[in-house]
Amino acid sequence: MSRRRFFGQKEVDIKLRLAPTERPRPLIPWWAVALRRVRVRWGIRRKSWGSLSGGQTWRRVALDPHAYSRRSVVKASFKRNDHTGGWAAHARYLSRSGAQREQDKGQGFDAEHDAIDMVAVVRDWEKKDQLLWRFIVSPEDASRLDLQEHVRGLLEKMERDLDTKLQWAAIDHHNTDDDHIHLLVRGVRDDGRPLQIDREYLKLGMRGRSQEIVTRESRPAT
Repeated sequence: MSRRRFFGQKEVDIKLRLAPTERPRPLIPWWAVALRRVRVRWGIRRKSWGSLSGGQTWRRVALDPHAYSRRSVVKASFKRNDHTGGWAAHARYLSRSGAQREQDKGQGFDAEHDAIDMVAVVRDWEKKDQLLWRFIVSPEDASRLDLQEHVRGLLEKMERDLDTKLQWAAIDHHNTDDDHIHLLVRGVRDDGRPLQIDREYLKLGMRGRSQEIVTRESRPAT
């Protein structure tokens, strides 16, 4: 509706609009938002020169999309050892009841075992290591995938890319609309040196590797 007011000799038409009612915003996990925003699938290509903390240098290259392309979101961070038990506390939180399955305490897995005590594993690392890598991996259509095998395949590719064996523990979570994996990687290379990972690889390389796997897993059988 509108009202007319007079200012001096001029008539001004003022339009009145009802203010929109504020609605609470739903809590949406970051990886769900990221999956909706991703528009380009990135891959990685190994170069024969340079170094990646003793490994390779990587370049990002756009891959041609195809009918079965699938996206993946990877969030990376690291935690230095402050010797206060923070690593084990984080593993305990990831293993909390209800996060992996309803009313049950969560069990982690690694390259060879389907059920491990993540707290015990991480506590042992915390006694002597200085760095812990932490990742969240959220592939598209995760509810249709075997997330344990997905992560094992991802770590095999990472070992080749980084030119080192990796010690890791992970747990799959199903307590949100988007199933995802929490991955903890010991910050030590197989030669005893600290595991340093290039920022470009963290940003694009891991995501590209995860997308390669999830796309292959999503292809219909021929």
